[in-house]
Amino acid sequence: HTYYDYSQWTPGPNDEMKPTSAKTPVTFPAKLHEMLTKSATESKASVRWMPHGRAWRVEDSRKLQETLPQYFMHSKFTSFMRQVNGWG
Repeated sequence: HTYYDYSQWTPGPNDEMKPTSAKTPVTFPAKLHEMLTKSATESKASVRWMPHGRAWRVEDSRKLQETLPQYFMHSKFTSFMRQVNGWG
């Protein structure tokens, strides 16, 4: 197993998650990764990567509820956490 330290990685303009075809849906982990990657450039993000780059945390659950509809079909924090726990 090879470990990559992404703590110093900065997303580029082409690092956006997109489905590979019209029939392939974007999964929850892919949407979450896109949300985290975009929030890495914001100073007051609602979610962010931890400094070591191997985990993330919710900084502001109320602000996250405003952001959720941009990525998911709901805006409830509890629904988001249920999906997170379902994916492990």
